[in-house]
Amino acid sequence: MDSESPPSADENGATPQRPASILLSDSVEPTGMLEGTPLLASHHPFDPVTVKEKDTASKSFFMFTLGFFVPFLVLISVLSIGGALDQVQREGGQDQDRYAFANPDPNELTFFSNETGGYAVTLDLPETHEVSQCSLDINGEPNNRYDLSNEWIMCSTSNPSFPDIAGDEMLIWQLVPFSQSGTPAAASKTTNLVYAEYSFQTKELSVSFDNNFSENPMLDAFILNEQNQFTKTSTQGDTVDGQNYTFQIQTNSTDEFYMEMNLLESSYHFSAEACDSCSDEQFQYLDNVQFYRITEWVEIGHYDSELNSLSFVPLSVFDGSEFPSQLEFDFSIDWAPVSITEETIWSPRSQSYGYENSIIEMNTSDNGTYEFELLITDEVNWQPRLDCLVDSSSWPEYYDSLQRYPIYCVDTEVTGGYDSRIYQDSTFEIDEYVSILNQSWDPENREFFVEFNRTLRVQENDFSGTAFNSYPFRERPDSVGERKNFTVTFEESDGERDWVSFEMNFQIIDNTSVRSGGHDFTWFVCEGCEHNLSEPTYRGVLTQTDLIGGFNSSNETLWFQPVGPTPSTVEMSIVLVPNDALPRSSYFDYGQYLYGEDYLWTDSESYDYSNPSDDFYFYSFAVSPFVYIGAIIYSFVKGNKAFGKGLIASSVASLVLFGGIMLLFVLFLFGL
Repeated sequence: MDSESPPSADENGATPQRPASILLSDSVEPTGMLEGTPLLASHHPFDPVTVKEKDTASKSFFMFTLGFFVPFLVLISVLSIGGALDQVQREGGQDQDRYAFANPDPNELTFFSNETGGYAVTLDLPETHEVSQCSLDINGEPNNRYDLSNEWIMCSTSNPSFPDIAGDEMLIWQLVPFSQSGTPAAASKTTNLVYAEYSFQTKELSVSFDNNFSENPMLDAFILNEQNQFTKTSTQGDTVDGQNYTFQIQTNSTDEFYMEMNLLESSYHFSAEACDSCSDEQFQYLDNVQFYRITEWVEIGHYDSELNSLSFVPLSVFDGSEFPSQLEFDFSIDWAPVSITEETIWSPRSQSYGYENSIIEMNTSDNGTYEFELLITDEVNWQPRLDCLVDSSSWPEYYDSLQRYPIYCVDTEVTGGYDSRIYQDSTFEIDEYVSILNQSWDPENREFFVEFNRTLRVQENDFSGTAFNSYPFRERPDSVGERKNFTVTFEESDGERDWVSFEMNFQIIDNTSVRSGGHDFTWFVCEGCEHNLSEPTYRGVLTQTDLIGGFNSSNETLWFQPVGPTPSTVEMSIVLVPNDALPRSSYFDYGQYLYGEDYLWTDSESYDYSNPSDDFYFYSFAVSPFVYIGAIIYSFVKGNKAFGKGLIASSVASLVLFGGIMLLFVLFLFGL
């Protein structure tokens, strides 16, 4: 083993010193290894690279599918939630229905007959209300007053035959075949008119029936004068067997006139018009012959307003049988009438149901005008409006077959110098006002022609033609407007059709009636008819209304000039009501009064099933476009392009689906 060599001397001969020992101090922190420097450190700086995760195909497909179906899922969810809201509301309404139907109908009364055959019931009503109307119909409403197939009972403050004049007490009435003694006539005995004839030479009417009458009837003849006013002449009939009657009519007139008679004990009515040119083959020199059973309203009971009770004893039904032991009535409730005292202030008011009626007589002048000076004292709280009615109960039925009060006042605020205008309603007879001079239908040229006696107005689409198995063809007349003749030519494409009928709507020009529109003619195509057309059938306005006069409070003069025959003297009723009588139309829930505040009367027709989903749908669909567009933008910003593309594809699919449905609808509409 070699020994250690001594240190060498430098150039100056000095021997070098031994280096000091290196001591590791714990106070000095290492700077290399402790800071994480690798042992084999690179001379180049380290640059870390970011690694991107690429979308897989399955994930993109999933996001696209999700975006495609999300709008449809949202739509289904909205509809489902809306349906659930409606169902909850509907179930709540059904619960209310069940609660309501668990109680008797508050506006129905059940009457039970007693030992004497009468009926009575007491109502639970507050002191502020009374029964205003009640009615009973066993077999359905009667079509007219001559229909004896139904039983009808009602309560009213007036006789239902004369409803415009109210009384002080509510009574119960029954419709029955009426006899002079006030008892129902025997319904089982039916009488028919066998023969009727009038002679202008002998001025004698002869009539025959197939059954005997126990009475000697009176015939009333109504003769018109030059002023279009009629006078009545009454003649007693002569008979030897109760079936054949002769009437000697005391008149010097050879003109047409109207006659009628009422067989009160047997409840029959006869009427006819005498004319020397009548075409009626069955009855010589007579026209419009009528013979039918008449009915009347008979008082059978009353309403006690203090006890709120209804009681009545009915007469026999039309077939002679008795009423059933149980009856169901419908009734309505109104406010109690105003208490009338000596201090009550009266004033004219436009109400047909008055508490007081003043009857005045009006005589005609030479020109056919009726005038009356109507004085209202200063003590009355006068208002410039009026309610008046002219009573026609004594007029012949021929001139007033539909109304008892054809002349009446109407309050008006329009200018014209009158506070109230007076109108007259009369039966509208189209043949009297509009007649057809010529008509024709040419099927080869498809041309319809009609000519009238006066000017009519026909507007576009007022004419139509109907063929078999088709909708009406509406064509513009070649001479549309105000004319007397009209021509309609159909297109050639319609030439092969089998025409059935034609219809024409029109207005009457220069008509004095207030109502000039609503008229309609219908023609039917028929073989063997003149010009291939039937006579027209009129449908439309059955009553015409004419302005015939008025009342002016400044000169307190009431006047009118009728348009039809009237007697020389007429009676007019002026209706007065208490000045503080307010309309009694406020709603009163009688069911709630009977069964408590929780009661709600409903039924399947009247209950309003409100839909809470309406607001939900509205706000959902109003916000949905903004949410949809925002979702698409957000998807692309965040890099989820597949989801955004799916949202866009769903809207495109919706448009394509809607277009396909519209195309199928068009093809179905045109039969392709």
